[in-house]
Amino acid sequence: MIKSLSPYHPASSSMPDTALFWFVFAALVAMAEVFSGTFYLLAVALGLAGVGAMLALGLGLSAGLALGAGLMLLGVAGVWRWRQRSILSSPTVMDLDLGAEVALVSYQTGNPHHGRVRYRGCEWDAQLSFAGSPPPVGSLGKITGHEANCLLVTLPSTESEQPT
Repeated sequence: MIKSLSPYHPASSSMPDTALFWFVFAALVAMAEVFSGTFYLLAVALGLAGVGAMLALGLGLSAGLALGAGLMLLGVAGVWRWRQRSILSSPTVMDLDLGAEVALVSYQTGNPHHGRVRYRGCEWDAQLSFAGSPPPVGSLGKITGHEANCLLVTLPSTESEQPT
Protein backbone atom coordinates (compact mmCIF):
# COMPACT_ATOMS: atom_id res chain seq x y z
CA MET A 1 0.00 0.00 0.00
CA ILE A 2 1.33 3.46 -0.95
CA LYS A 3 1.36 6.08 1.76
CA SER A 4 -0.01 9.47 0.71
CA LEU A 5 2.45 12.36 0.74
CA SER A 6 -0.34 14.93 0.91
CA PRO A 7 0.03 17.47 3.72
CA TYR A 8 -3.71 17.13 4.30
CA HIS A 9 -3.49 13.43 5.09
CA PRO A 10 -4.09 12.87 8.83
CA ALA A 11 -1.15 10.47 9.09
CA SER A 12 1.29 13.13 7.88
CA SER A 13 -0.07 15.93 10.05
CA SER A 14 1.90 16.82 13.16
CA MET A 15 -0.93 18.94 14.58
CA PRO A 16 -4.17 17.38 15.80
CA ASP A 17 -7.27 18.31 13.83
CA THR A 18 -8.91 19.78 16.92
CA ALA A 19 -6.02 22.23 17.41
CA LEU A 20 -6.25 23.24 13.77
CA PHE A 21 -9.98 23.86 14.24
CA TRP A 22 -9.29 26.25 17.15
CA PHE A 23 -6.59 28.11 15.18
CA VAL A 24 -8.90 28.51 12.17
CA PHE A 25 -11.71 29.68 14.44
CA ALA A 26 -9.33 32.21 16.05
CA ALA A 27 -8.31 33.49 12.61
CA LEU A 28 -11.96 33.90 11.58
CA VAL A 29 -12.74 35.85 14.75
CA ALA A 30 -9.66 38.04 14.17
CA MET A 31 -10.87 38.73 10.62
CA ALA A 32 -14.31 39.62 11.96
CA GLU A 33 -12.61 42.13 14.25
CA VAL A 34 -11.20 43.92 11.22
CA PHE A 35 -14.72 44.51 9.95
CA SER A 36 -16.25 45.43 13.31
CA GLY A 37 -13.52 47.76 14.58
CA THR A 38 -13.68 46.57 18.19
CA PHE A 39 -10.63 45.28 19.97
CA TYR A 40 -12.74 42.97 22.12
CA LEU A 41 -12.85 40.40 19.32
CA LEU A 42 -9.05 40.37 19.29
CA ALA A 43 -9.13 39.32 22.94
CA VAL A 44 -11.53 36.51 22.05
CA ALA A 45 -9.31 35.45 19.14
CA LEU A 46 -6.31 35.40 21.49
CA GLY A 47 -8.18 33.06 23.83
CA LEU A 48 -9.21 30.77 20.98
CA ALA A 49 -5.62 30.63 19.75
CA GLY A 50 -4.56 29.76 23.30
CA VAL A 51 -6.91 26.77 23.25
CA GLY A 52 -5.42 25.69 19.93
CA ALA A 53 -1.88 26.04 21.27
CA MET A 54 -2.65 23.89 24.31
CA LEU A 55 -4.20 21.22 22.10
CA ALA A 56 -1.24 21.35 19.69
CA LEU A 57 1.09 20.76 22.63
CA GLY A 58 -1.04 17.79 23.62
CA LEU A 59 -2.06 19.16 27.03
CA GLY A 60 -5.76 18.38 26.65
CA LEU A 61 -9.01 20.20 26.04
CA SER A 62 -9.72 21.11 29.67
CA ALA A 63 -6.33 22.78 30.07
CA GLY A 64 -6.80 24.53 26.74
CA LEU A 65 -10.24 25.82 27.67
CA ALA A 66 -8.96 27.06 31.03
CA LEU A 67 -6.07 28.90 29.39
CA GLY A 68 -8.35 30.26 26.65
CA ALA A 69 -10.86 31.57 29.19
CA GLY A 70 -8.06 33.21 31.16
CA LEU A 71 -6.59 34.84 28.06
CA MET A 72 -10.01 36.09 26.97
CA LEU A 73 -10.71 37.50 30.43
CA LEU A 74 -7.34 39.27 30.60
CA GLY A 75 -7.69 40.54 27.03
CA VAL A 76 -11.19 41.92 27.52
CA ALA A 77 -10.16 43.57 30.81
CA GLY A 78 -7.12 45.08 29.12
CA VAL A 79 -9.14 46.45 26.21
CA TRP A 80 -11.75 47.88 28.59
CA ARG A 81 -9.07 49.60 30.67
CA TRP A 82 -7.33 50.97 27.58
CA ARG A 83 -10.61 52.38 26.25
CA GLN A 84 -11.44 53.98 29.60
CA ARG A 85 -8.03 55.68 29.70
CA SER A 86 -8.36 56.95 26.14
CA ILE A 87 -11.84 58.31 26.84
CA LEU A 88 -10.75 60.09 30.02
CA SER A 89 -7.57 61.51 28.50
CA SER A 90 -9.25 62.90 25.38
CA PRO A 91 -9.94 66.62 25.49
CA THR A 92 -13.54 67.59 26.13
CA VAL A 93 -15.50 68.66 23.11
CA MET A 94 -16.06 72.39 22.98
CA ASP A 95 -19.62 73.55 22.43
CA LEU A 96 -19.29 75.44 19.17
CA ASP A 97 -22.76 76.96 19.53
CA LEU A 98 -21.84 79.09 22.55
CA GLY A 99 -21.82 82.78 21.70
CA ALA A 100 -23.56 82.30 18.35
CA GLU A 101 -26.18 84.85 17.36
CA VAL A 102 -29.85 83.86 17.09
CA ALA A 103 -33.00 85.74 16.07
CA LEU A 104 -36.15 85.61 18.21
CA VAL A 105 -39.03 84.23 16.12
CA SER A 106 -41.88 83.92 18.64
CA TYR A 107 -42.78 83.63 22.30
CA GLN A 108 -44.57 80.69 23.88
CA THR A 109 -48.13 81.70 24.72
CA GLY A 110 -48.34 82.78 28.34
CA ASN A 111 -44.61 82.43 29.04
CA PRO A 112 -42.27 85.11 27.70
CA HIS A 113 -39.22 83.19 28.94
CA HIS A 114 -39.78 80.35 26.45
CA GLY A 115 -39.93 80.79 22.71
CA ARG A 116 -38.57 79.89 19.31
CA VAL A 117 -35.37 81.25 17.81
CA ARG A 118 -33.87 80.93 14.35
CA TYR A 119 -30.37 79.51 14.30
CA ARG A 120 -28.44 77.91 11.43
CA GLY A 121 -31.49 77.95 9.16
CA CYS A 122 -33.84 76.18 11.59
CA GLU A 123 -36.17 77.12 14.39
CA TRP A 124 -35.19 75.91 17.85
CA ASP A 125 -36.93 75.86 21.21
CA ALA A 126 -35.25 78.31 23.54
CA GLN A 127 -35.27 79.32 27.16
CA LEU A 128 -34.96 83.09 27.06
CA SER A 129 -33.31 85.31 29.63
CA PHE A 130 -33.59 89.08 29.55
CA ALA A 131 -33.86 92.03 31.91
CA GLY A 132 -36.98 94.14 31.98
CA SER A 133 -39.81 93.66 29.53
CA PRO A 134 -39.62 91.02 26.80
CA PRO A 135 -37.72 92.16 23.69
CA PRO A 136 -39.68 92.40 20.44
CA VAL A 137 -39.80 89.52 17.97
CA GLY A 138 -36.82 89.78 15.63
CA SER A 139 -34.40 90.78 18.40
CA LEU A 140 -30.96 89.22 18.25
CA GLY A 141 -29.55 87.28 21.18
CA LYS A 142 -26.60 85.07 22.07
CA ILE A 143 -26.54 81.36 22.90
CA THR A 144 -25.21 80.87 26.43
CA GLY A 145 -25.75 77.10 26.69
CA HIS A 146 -28.20 74.31 26.04
CA GLU A 147 -30.23 71.72 27.91
CA ALA A 148 -30.89 68.71 25.67
CA ASN A 149 -32.28 70.27 22.48
CA CYS A 150 -33.40 73.54 24.10
CA LEU A 151 -31.07 76.50 23.60
CA LEU A 152 -30.37 78.89 26.47
CA VAL A 153 -30.46 82.38 24.97
CA THR A 154 -29.70 85.79 26.48
CA LEU A 155 -31.51 88.67 24.82
CA PRO A 156 -30.56 92.35 25.23
CA SER A 157 -32.56 94.49 27.58
CA THR A 158 -35.27 96.66 25.99
CA GLU A 159 -35.15 99.17 28.82
CA SER A 160 -33.44 102.26 27.50
CA GLU A 161 -32.87 105.19 29.74
CA GLN A 162 -34.25 108.48 28.44
CA PRO A 163 -32.08 111.53 29.07
CA THR A 164 -33.79 114.11 31.33
